[in-house]
Amino acid sequence: MIASTIISTIVALGRPNTLTIMSSTSDQNLTCDIILVVGEDQVRISASSPLLCMASKPFSKMLGPNFKEGQPNDGSTGKEIPLPADKPSAIELMCNIIHHRIHETSHTPAAIEIHDLAIVSDKYDCIRATALAARAWIHPNSARDTNELGFFLISASIFALPEAFYKVSMSLVINHQGSYKVLEDVPGFIERLGWETIRKLASLTHPRWQAKNYIFLVQLEEKRNSVRQEINKELVLNLNGVSCSWKCDWSAQQLRRWFEHLQAVDLLPVEGSERLSNVISRAECSAALDSDALSSQCKSARYHRGLDTGSRNHSLTRVMNSSGLCLSDCILIT
Repeated sequence: MIASTIISTIVALGRPNTLTIMSSTSDQNLTCDIILVVGEDQVRISASSPLLCMASKPFSKMLGPNFKEGQPNDGSTGKEIPLPADKPSAIELMCNIIHHRIHETSHTPAAIEIHDLAIVSDKYDCIRATALAARAWIHPNSARDTNELGFFLISASIFALPEAFYKVSMSLVINHQGSYKVLEDVPGFIERLGWETIRKLASLTHPRWQAKNYIFLVQLEEKRNSVRQEINKELVLNLNGVSCSWKCDWSAQQLRRWFEHLQAVDLLPVEGSERLSNVISRAECSAALDSDALSSQCKSARYHRGLDTGSRNHSLTRVMNSSGLCLSDCILIT
């Protein structure tokens, strides 16, 4: 019945970055009974051992009777648990989530903070407890640059969030300009989304295996090239709708005018150096050609069938929405 004793108040201990959790019931007090001493600066974060043990198997083992951290103390102060290798901000965010105090976070976590949360959640095996909050925070529109999208991809893969992974990878495909090799600068990107783990486990040093570390970057580039080809295809295939049942020269005139229009707006062909989002936006805004123009041979425009602008834009939207990468197809979850 832990739901009936969910946290109702939070009381500061007089030190920065500390939490004291009190139960709303008088017979079962969930007061913070341990202090996590985190990082080189030894930031002290108070927490409730029952909640940590329910959320994390490593903490459950660590705070059990078989480890030093689980041995009782004199009870005058909370037992200190040193976590020197972890980031204080990540542990504090993890504790806020586990202790149902997300509103204690003063701002929406940035991409790097969500990434750090993913790292400690994976380390302490509490992914299931923190994934729901992470899913609400991982959104490609909140990323300021390609590096932050890279952090989002790592986080989505660790938290096993396929929908978030797809949306972030789609943003990389249609919005990134230039080589994806810049993602190498994102700490842990190649290790998490490449084949570095396999190479280390198999002790493989052949260049063929080292090249596989970059397989995800290759997949991104292949997807971008595929989307670019689909856009070119849609812009040209739509011309098949131009016709006149009287077989006049109106169709030829329309085709010529359409190709001239594509050339005027730099869409013939779609250049590889431009962001695909700009290309799709410009293609969707392309004006429909005048289907009522009369030809020299056909005296009635009712036989003329012009470009279907709505169908073309629908097809371009479909191409854009299918430009993401699936989590299960892209990485090996170890």
